[in-house]
Parts: sequence; C-alpha cells; structure tokens
Amino acid sequence: MAALLGFGTETSTDAEVVFDLFHIIKQLSKTIDDIRSSVYRQEKGKSQRKLIKGSRWLLLKNREKLRTDPESAGRSEKQRLEELMELNTPLSQAYILKEQIKQIWERGIGVREANQRLKIWIVDARGWESMRWTGSASSLTHTRRVS
Repeated sequence: MAALLGFGTETSTDAEVVFDLFHIIKQLSKTIDDIRSSVYRQEKGKSQRKLIKGSRWLLLKNREKLRTDPESAGRSEKQRLEELMELNTPLSQAYILKEQIKQIWERGIGVREANQRLKIWIVDARGWESMRWTGSASSLTHTRRVS
C-alpha cells in the first residue's frame, strides 16, 4: 500500500488517493496472518498451538458467515473463534480492528462520519499492542477518504 501511495504522489501531486474496502481488508488479512504465525511460534502449550494452527480461516472469514453447527471436533466455528479470542490478546486485537474497519464501509453512513470513524480507527490501530498494525494505520493516514 505504501508503495502505491509513493507512486501516486510522485506522478501527480494533485491526485487524490482513495482506499476501497477490498484492498484494505487484503492488507489487514495479511497482517492478521503474520500475527497468527508469530503467536503460533511463540506459544508453548500443545492445545493452544493446535487451536492457533487451525485458526487462519476463522480469523479471515466474515463473522456472519461463521458456522454455528458443531464440526468434527464438537465445536462450531463461532465457538472456536471465541476460544481463540480468549486465548490470545494480539490475535483478538487484530480481529477486532479488522471487524471495526469493515463496519466503516458496511454501515451505509455518510462520508463525513466514515472519515471521522476512520480517524478514530487509525488512532486505535496505532495504540494496540501489536506493532504490525502501525504500517496499516500509517498507510491510511495519508488520506482518509472512504470510497
């Protein structure tokens, strides 16, 4: 994202950069997966590692599409995600930030309010424990116009 911002400002100083939800979620999904991998490597408990290892798609999947019926392990996707959120703070922070940014686009609110919420999200992202969010928040700081 940062490379595209640099290119845009070099080629046209009057260009307005607009972020769309797809590309923001793509960047944040990569960040979440990086956090998950890092947490997995640091975790010592066998059952915790197993829960983290099988969580990639749970963290990336839209919350409303999580299955509520029990799977082969006897727990639904929703239950497994809740266990994961209780287990690990960086992963729960990452998931919450992803869900919050999606709400800015999905609520059908006006541009002015969306931009205000985006400013708040950027402050929150910079303040959370996981420093990996800093790059995502910094990229969005250059422009806060929501498409």
